[in-house]
Amino acid sequence: MNVRSIRTKLERCLCYRPSYWIKRNRETKDEESDTRRKLVGSGDRSEKNRTYNYPQGRVTDHRINLTLYNLPGKHAGNLGSVIQPLINEYQADLLAGLAEED
Repeated sequence: MNVRSIRTKLERCLCYRPSYWIKRNRETKDEESDTRRKLVGSGDRSEKNRTYNYPQGRVTDHRINLTLYNLPGKHAGNLGSVIQPLINEYQADLLAGLAEED
């Protein structure tokens, strides 16, 4: 192997190397952005978890179809009646998932 062929081979390697890393970085960024988009969501109105109706004093959690009244009490920190049904629903989902695995 002469010097010219070695130099040519090195130039080829150096030429392809950046494009490989650019492609790999682009794929990684695409995967990260897809994951972020799935976690965050689009922010559409249909993705709301909870709505507050101040004139009627009502809180509705759309994930579990729970409607509670006494909105001022919820804002004062009495969140037990909101949190406990969410915990119960989460535990029911876990149990259903375990039952499906068996």
